Amino acid sequence: MDMGIWNPEWYLYVDAAIDEGRARVGVALVLRNAVGQVWRWEKAVIQGPMTSNEAEYAALVWALMRVERIRKLWRPRLIVHLDNAIVVSQLHGTAAVRHPALRHWYLQARAWAQRFPGISFVHIPRHQNMLAHALARLALQEEPDVRRH
Repeated sequence: MDMGIWNPEWYLYVDAAIDEGRARVGVALVLRNAVGQVWRWEKAVIQGPMTSNEAEYAALVWALMRVERIRKLWRPRLIVHLDNAIVVSQLHGTAAVRHPALRHWYLQARAWAQRFPGISFVHIPRHQNMLAHALARLALQEEPDVRRH
């Protein structure tokens, strides 16, 4: 039975959570196939400090790096869902990226996105991104391996 695995459209949900001291960022991804089934989820911690927008970009870059292995197996069209309207507007080119630290993350995200032909970015309300959000918060509680940015 085809469970949407070979459908060329996949949905990537990405989120970040910052600890109280802004020293660490929990990042998470949820990858769903075309019929909405969760095919993969991951979480990690990235060393900060970061602003909330930097953390969203860091999560996006991390998620695209993790998902790229799938792209090598077949060529799904990736639709990325983010609950940060500013980041999505910047990725669409309708908002400027002014801060140098944020520009660093923006350029990394654009470079990774170019590896996925037809990639698109969609802003969604937080309540539609709860699984990725909860995983990002959980990453901070479990203290997995910390990656430097």
